[in-house]
Amino acid sequence: MQLESSRLLLRPFLENDIDELAALANDYRIAKTTIELPYPYTKEDARWWIGHHPGWIEEGSRFPFAVTKKGEGELMGNITVRMQPEHQRGELGYWLGTDYWGSGYMSEAAELVRDFSFRSLEAHRLIAPVMSKNQASAQVVKRIGMRYEGILRQDVWKWSRYEDVDMYGMLAAEWGQA
Repeated sequence: MQLESSRLLLRPFLENDIDELAALANDYRIAKTTIELPYPYTKEDARWWIGHHPGWIEEGSRFPFAVTKKGEGELMGNITVRMQPEHQRGELGYWLGTDYWGSGYMSEAAELVRDFSFRSLEAHRLIAPVMSKNQASAQVVKRIGMRYEGILRQDVWKWSRYEDVDMYGMLAAEWGQA
């Protein structure tokens, strides 16, 4: 299960990614604007998370991809689509190491996973919940053609406070128009 663009290779995470994953994800600047990423992020967190991938993929509930530079293999981040097969709905979740921000890598990765979700997973709908304060992430999903659908007020409890979440979505019928 690999997806490729001109600059990126999205591949399964491997056990030998644990150290690099923990180092990249253990960044307050990333964690403060992601819904589920814990902070601090430890090697044990990375080991647990990667260890669950085979089961999630087998049951069809989650499809995590390591975002890497094509040809170099350098790990830059994660993008996952969580499926709800009973609704034919996928949910995008992602983060990128801070050294790679502002280079268009995540938009490129999100486009690949959007196409994978509609083509291979046969999603009817793809959604992306984005913390309202994370406008860089909102720009990623807008670039791949997702539409703003509304705000979920005080939807997430993160670090002793409620956070608003903006919801973006795309239907399979809209996919070809993106």
